[in-house]
Amino acid sequence: MADNRPEYIQQSVLTDDWTRNWQDSIAVKITAVVMWVIIPFGFFIALLFINNIEQDIRVSIEDDAEIILNSARILLSENNSIYSPRVKNKLKEKLNKSIYCKIELQTQAYEPIVIHADRCQKPQKTIDKKYYFGTYVNRKSQELSLLLSRRPVSEMMQIYRANITLIMLFIVMILGFILTWVLRLLVLRPLLKMVDATRFISEGQHDIRLDIAQQDEFGHLARFLNKLLDQLFEQQKNLKQANYELMKEVAERSRIDQELRSNQEHLEKLIDDRTADLEIARDEALKANQAKTLFLANMSHEIRTPLNAILGYAQLLNRDSELTEKQHKSLRIIEQSGNHLLGVLNDILDISKIEAGKMELHKSNFNLYQLLTGIAQIFQEQCTEKGLKWYEEFSLSSTQTVYSDAQKLRQILINLVGNAIKFTEQGSISLTVKKIDNEQYYFEVSDTGQGIDKDNIEAIFSGFHQEPQGADKGGTGLGLAITRSQLKLLGSEIKVESETGKGSIFSFTLYLENVRDGIEIVHDNITEVIRLSSSDKVKVLVVDDSELSRNLLVDMLEDVNARVRSAANGLEALHLIEQADVEDKPDIIFMDIRMPVMNGIDAVRKIKQSYGDQIVCVAVTSTIIDQGDNEYYQAGFDDFIGKPYRFEAVFECMKKHLQIDFENKAPLLNENIETSDIDFSQCQIDKSLYDKLLQAAIDYNPPLLSSLILQLSTLGDEEKKLAKKLNHLLSQYDIHSLVNLIKCIKPVARLSKREDSSHD
Repeated sequence: MADNRPEYIQQSVLTDDWTRNWQDSIAVKITAVVMWVIIPFGFFIALLFINNIEQDIRVSIEDDAEIILNSARILLSENNSIYSPRVKNKLKEKLNKSIYCKIELQTQAYEPIVIHADRCQKPQKTIDKKYYFGTYVNRKSQELSLLLSRRPVSEMMQIYRANITLIMLFIVMILGFILTWVLRLLVLRPLLKMVDATRFISEGQHDIRLDIAQQDEFGHLARFLNKLLDQLFEQQKNLKQANYELMKEVAERSRIDQELRSNQEHLEKLIDDRTADLEIARDEALKANQAKTLFLANMSHEIRTPLNAILGYAQLLNRDSELTEKQHKSLRIIEQSGNHLLGVLNDILDISKIEAGKMELHKSNFNLYQLLTGIAQIFQEQCTEKGLKWYEEFSLSSTQTVYSDAQKLRQILINLVGNAIKFTEQGSISLTVKKIDNEQYYFEVSDTGQGIDKDNIEAIFSGFHQEPQGADKGGTGLGLAITRSQLKLLGSEIKVESETGKGSIFSFTLYLENVRDGIEIVHDNITEVIRLSSSDKVKVLVVDDSELSRNLLVDMLEDVNARVRSAANGLEALHLIEQADVEDKPDIIFMDIRMPVMNGIDAVRKIKQSYGDQIVCVAVTSTIIDQGDNEYYQAGFDDFIGKPYRFEAVFECMKKHLQIDFENKAPLLNENIETSDIDFSQCQIDKSLYDKLLQAAIDYNPPLLSSLILQLSTLGDEEKKLAKKLNHLLSQYDIHSLVNLIKCIKPVARLSKREDSSHD
């Protein structure tokens, strides 16, 4: 087994490596730094030393001169002769010990005595200085002069400077090397050991340790580094173990990953198979939806086309004043039955429009308070008959006029209140409307009925969905689905709070704009057109592949004195226009959309390219499920009328685009002069007939209403007038006035056997 114990570094391989470039050795750098510091310092000391020597020399010169002078005085006095050999020898000894080179004794009577030092002859450059002194020679006082010659101090100092400089340089170098060696021992050696250690560690040798026993910072640093290496060594050991475990786990995961990949491939295959099945199912659903849409479009077209003829010819015949009253009643029954059938068709198509996202808003200015009171009046009587209490709270001004889709708001409230009454057997129904902000309104319909289970609240908004109790009470199950979609279109959302056995609250907050200037408030009064104004002439082209529909519109327009031509398809219409003279070209074209040879859209595009705005083009079609009004306008049509239509819509369209006028009868609401001023509140009818009339009016059942009104007209003169008024209101679809008029009548018990038999 390998020895994993740490190995201590005893000698650094970098410690004695002086062979490298000096820039790579910190020892050389430290030595250079030390020498740069010590050498200038040594020279500075040498200069001070030399200066002191020079000062000493200058002092010694004077001292030596004094010594020699005193010695000469003494010697001459003792020997009584300046020529005594003893005097010369003694003075020479003194001279050799001094810095002087020559002594010369002079007297006035004798020749001078010259003494030279043994170490030097008289140099070329000397400085002579003469001293005068008195002494006794031969017991006589003599005046002598002593001439001393010495070299200049600067010349003498040159020798000292050279010697001192060499000595100081040697001393500085010795001190520098000693200091460098000490630094190497105390600093560089442990530092280089650490350098070696870090190099070994960088090479991956984590089992080495530093052997530095110093107690200074290097010793502390070495111990810290050894401790760090111990931790690193232990972590490396643990890491190797963890790596081994990790490799085992990776191998296991690779095996699992292989299995997962295999399972994933199998799952992807299953998903692909399932996706293919779903795509097939989706394609089949799309085909089924397209087939349903196509079916509804065809059904709409096929039903509306004959309905257009039925309702159109009923209107056309009603314009005939030569018909008897009985014939007019029969025509009204035909018209009312056709309108009822049209209402059922519209309800079915509403759902299709919602699913196709083609339901649109038709906004207008209307009196919100009147709309609410009208709805309240309809349902108040229904609550009374069922034994329910009716509450209404309208926190609005009676003149509150808003801009929105009145028809959709009316349908929403009728659906909600009608459902509340349908599912409530006892208690009360309430309708609350509050204005909570400038253009924000809160609507709430509450009841004390059987309530809705929380799990079923969302289900009640599904199309064609009905709870068992709802199926028992009748209906198609479309009301709430249409209501939610209409509210969404109006920018709101319905909220439901319900508890089983305690009733329900349906509420929503609606943004209703304030009345818009420049837009007239829609009125229900309709006038009957007799003919074109005598000053107006209109040329009309009717294009329709259905001969029945084409002839109806031709007859209607000719009845008001318009010049009418017809064509069976778009291509035929183009030929008629191209072949007509300028004065015979039509002012307005009423064109069907779905036609053989050339459809209405292609024909109108060609007409607009050739004639522009000279000819007004109006789409008249029974295909309303797969096309929106905007698509007709984009195709080039100037307006749109859906089949079946009322004559007034056609005349209003002509008046709007051709700036023409019509001669009209008085408003239809005032048509029956003999019934307009009659007070029917005193009229009394059998309670059974009264109840049937009121219920049929509230339920808006035109066929039943027509039958009951016909029965009413056979009871007497007053009843005949009442029946005529009711028929008039029914023909104008004024259900609100119809209900109010019936409520004014007093129901009584059976009046006579004759009336009983008539009722039977």
